[in-house]
Amino acid sequence: MAPDLVAPGVNVKGIYPTGVGTKTGTSVAAAITAGAAALLFEWGIIQGNIPSMDGDLIRTFFISGATREENMLYPKTKWGYGRLNLYGSFAVIRESIINYYVL
Repeated sequence: MAPDLVAPGVNVKGIYPTGVGTKTGTSVAAAITAGAAALLFEWGIIQGNIPSMDGDLIRTFFISGATREENMLYPKTKWGYGRLNLYGSFAVIRESIINYYVL
């Protein structure tokens, strides 16, 4: 089943040498997803929170934290498990840590 999730890729604002502009396409979505993965890796490995973090765990956090429409069954053929939501991924991590130490 592909994709696992979708990322912003339509009319994304960015900075260019000549000022601010917008771009649309998979290249934009891939760059946003790569940046989100880099932030999770930095938190996990560099900051020492999950030194064994790997791509599979990043995928799990992305899918678990994805934004989903209510009253819909997932995964969807075109949307996968929902839209990339880095804040949601960190919320899943935070909840996992709380449950691990409290329960």
